[in-house]
Amino acid sequence: MFSDNKSDKVAYFGVWADSARDRSYHKEALRICAATVECCVEQDLRTCPETQAALNWLAGNGYSSAAAHFRRAFTLHDPMEREAAVTGALSYLTRQASRQSRPTT
Repeated sequence: MFSDNKSDKVAYFGVWADSARDRSYHKEALRICAATVECCVEQDLRTCPETQAALNWLAGNGYSSAAAHFRRAFTLHDPMEREAAVTGALSYLTRQASRQSRPTT
């Protein structure tokens, strides 16, 4: 789903299509990150291609610190500590995303 390639742009619709695509990617990346909380205890998500693609997209689109929090959390060996750290990283990402989505006045 995630692409660093800009060939998925729709030239006719221009900015509108880019914005819709980015919102879709953002929503999917958040969904994947939320799903990591449920499976991080049993799985090593450092090697999961879907998780890594979501984190790479987030890192390249204004959420580099949140992606870094997730990556650090995945390196913890204790499953309970890892789950707590991933939960914290998701909370941080959610707060960061809500701040960026607010209109400026």
